[in-house]
Amino acid sequence: MTPIEIKAGKTIVTDFFTSLDKWNALAQTDPTNGYIVYAGDEAQKRSKGNVIGWQQAGNMIKEI
Repeated sequence: MTPIEIKAGKTIVTDFFTSLDKWNALAQTDPTNGYIVYAGDEAQKRSKGNVIGWQQAGNMIKEI
């Protein structure tokens, strides 16, 4: 299973990961396998998950 959270914000903030953290705790999954899709352009790998801009979401879905 790969958790994907979609956010409308253009600025990456720590609060984006709240639901992803809860999911990973319940499902006992590796946080680095989760994704936040947001309204910005930047892609980042973080300890709590991956962040990608909405433009890259299609490519991410193809990869998983």
